[in-house]
Amino acid sequence: MSNTGEKFERLDYNTFLSVLANYKSTSSNSKLCFILGAGASVMSGIPSGGTFAKKWRDELLADPNRKTKIQAFIDKHTITNANVGEFYCELYDLRFEGAKWQGIEYLNKEMKGREPSYGYTVLSQILTHSNSNIVITTNFDNLVEKSLYIYTEKQPLMLGHEMMAAFAKESPDTPLIIKIHRDLFFKPFNTEDETADLQKSWKGALERLLANRIAIVIGYGGNDGSLMKFLNNISGPEEIYWCDRSEPNAKVLGLLNNKGVTAHYIEINGFDELMFDISNAWKLERLNDEIIEVAKDRAEVYRKKVEDLTSRLSKEGSPEQQERVKQFVENPKSWWDYELKVRATENKDKKEKIYNEGLKSFPNSPELNGNYAFFLQYTHKDYDAAERYYKKALELDPNQANSNNNYAVFLLYIRKDYDAAEKYYKKALELEPNQANIIVNYASFIQFILKGYDTAEKKYEKALELEPDDADYNGNYASFLLAQGKKDTAKPYLNKAFEKCTENQLQIELWFYRYAHYLEYFEEAHKKLIELIEQGIRSPYWNFEDNIKQAEKDGHPNVKELKRLAKIITEVKI
Repeated sequence: MSNTGEKFERLDYNTFLSVLANYKSTSSNSKLCFILGAGASVMSGIPSGGTFAKKWRDELLADPNRKTKIQAFIDKHTITNANVGEFYCELYDLRFEGAKWQGIEYLNKEMKGREPSYGYTVLSQILTHSNSNIVITTNFDNLVEKSLYIYTEKQPLMLGHEMMAAFAKESPDTPLIIKIHRDLFFKPFNTEDETADLQKSWKGALERLLANRIAIVIGYGGNDGSLMKFLNNISGPEEIYWCDRSEPNAKVLGLLNNKGVTAHYIEINGFDELMFDISNAWKLERLNDEIIEVAKDRAEVYRKKVEDLTSRLSKEGSPEQQERVKQFVENPKSWWDYELKVRATENKDKKEKIYNEGLKSFPNSPELNGNYAFFLQYTHKDYDAAERYYKKALELDPNQANSNNNYAVFLLYIRKDYDAAEKYYKKALELEPNQANIIVNYASFIQFILKGYDTAEKKYEKALELEPDDADYNGNYASFLLAQGKKDTAKPYLNKAFEKCTENQLQIELWFYRYAHYLEYFEEAHKKLIELIEQGIRSPYWNFEDNIKQAEKDGHPNVKELKRLAKIITEVKI
């Protein structure tokens, strides 16, 4: 209930949480807007405006050259520890008088390297998964955008200068962060003159954004003139919920009374505490798994880029670059360093030695165990040992998508255990539903084992949507189409596979398809196949059965030779 004479509503904290819970469940638009002040950043290690103001006051009082001037200012305005934050801008002016650049450096040092507190993890979820994706702030720090980069895969639009105001528009897919006092790197506003009035370019943009939104204000004391004056002079937002840890000062009371029945004041314990309770009220998911998955995805992308670069430089780089690559991989400090060493050598005995060294140092690395299993299967054909290491990798981490996928392939082609293979394929896809190589492997399983051609085709098409220029995926889909007698449809995919192909194993498969299905390539393809076979190129385990049947059905002139070549190409030498 409001105090006597107050036109706004003082709302009980638990009632506020119920209001938010009901709003989330009944509103399909979820048009909230968050207005954040310095109080929201305190738990992230950034001092509040009041803390800065108090520190600057004490530093000025300790300076014999400025003591008299600052004491006169304190006496004139009756500044105490309780209200010192209201004079943040004036004290900033006095503290950095004659050297404003020092003030920017001071704030930069205070904010550098700060990590978003728990409350920002919740805020990042709200900004990502709903239409409540606008933040307006007087802060210069990067905590909101940093939390989005760390905890989600959404890239926000950060407007940290008034010259960007024209871009302040709603978008359901892009969180919008508006820093009305500029970003830290754009010479932020701190002085009394700078913060006295909102920049003209912001006014129209913010009024449009707030017109149909409900504003939740957190950690903002209203001590600058710009935002407070602006909020007093516009009709929006539809409702305003002012959340703060202490009794509202005269400026805030004036604004709330001005807004009347659409304004509410809620006393909170802090930003993190409030966001924790909002998370519970809205039944938001805990981010444990999501954070790990985002981090793992980024780590995998980084590893892939490093692997591709070091592999290319070790083969094609200058002698100096090759030496630097060698030095880069010579001193392993993690399981991945050992993997890089393996990939930097062509000698299979050296590869085995490196794997053994790595597993002595990192015996519980699921990645290294899984990669060694793959090596044992394809290089040494030591299937029993390979299976032991696959199983160990999955015991150490059953949620490794690649290990599940590779073990499924092993079970399919080596053990012929189709039920078990399907189980591990499905687990791999559950873990990584958009990993193209897993999708293609499962599509092949569906095609050759389950004979589910419609489902297999959809899987092939999805993989190519994800990676349209991959040579293997184009080749696999061409093979599938050719086995269905769709030569015209298959041709562009087969041509794309040839265009992008860099591996001899895929080359021999592609020339087989041309030999089997396209008479215009009959002689050339046969010649190429013989050359590749004589070079020792093989594609063990691959299945040409459906392609041979279709070629025979189409009247291939030498089916006997086709079968002979298929047997040689797919043979597995133990």
